[in-house]
Amino acid sequence: MPDLDVDGVPNEFDNCPTTYNPDQGDSDGDGLGDACDPDFGMEITPRFRHLCMNANTATVRPNGKLVMIQYFDTRRKLLDDVVRDGLTVTIDSTGMRSSETLVFSASNCATSGRPVRPKVRCTGTQGEKVVLQQQFPDVTSYQLTVKAKRRTTAPPLQNAPFALMFQIGAEDVPQSVAPSGCKFIGVLAADCYGPAPSRQRR
Repeated sequence: MPDLDVDGVPNEFDNCPTTYNPDQGDSDGDGLGDACDPDFGMEITPRFRHLCMNANTATVRPNGKLVMIQYFDTRRKLLDDVVRDGLTVTIDSTGMRSSETLVFSASNCATSGRPVRPKVRCTGTQGEKVVLQQQFPDVTSYQLTVKAKRRTTAPPLQNAPFALMFQIGAEDVPQSVAPSGCKFIGVLAADCYGPAPSRQRR
C-alpha cells in the first residue's frame, strides 16, 4: 500500500499522509495528526510566577501597587495578538472588595522589532505598564510583566484564592493562584509565588 511520507503508515490510514508522523498523534481528536494540524499547540497554557499587591491606604493620592509576572506557553504569535488587539488583565478574589482590571489598548502597544527575544510594551490609561517578551531559546514561551502604581485597591486583602484572567486577542486565559503560595501581611498586602520556570523549556 502507498506510503507517501514513508512513516510506516499507509496513506489510507495516515492522519498526515504527506508529513512524517509514525506516532499518529492527534491531541484534539479532529482526525488531523498533530504534525500537520494548524490548530495543534495554538492553545495558550498559563504558568503563574509572581503576584504582589499592596492595598491603598491614602485618602487623597492613591498608593496601592501591583506587580505581576506570568508565563504563557503556545505556538501562537502572542506579540502579534497584543499589538493587534491589546491586552486586559483582571485580578479577582473573594478576599478582595472588588476586582482589579488593567486595560492596555492596542493603540498603546508597540513592538521592539528585535529578532531575538522580541517584546511588546504597553501603557495603560493610568500609567500602568506591561511587557510581553518572547523567551529564548524556547520561542513558544512568553513572559508577561505587569507593573502598576497609584492603585485604588481597597483593603482588606484576605487569605483567599486569586483568580486571574488574561484577555489576549479573542481568547480568555484563566489562571488560579492558591493562597498556600501567598504571604499575607495583615490585610494590606499579599505576596504570592508560583514555581520558578526552568531555564530551557521544550
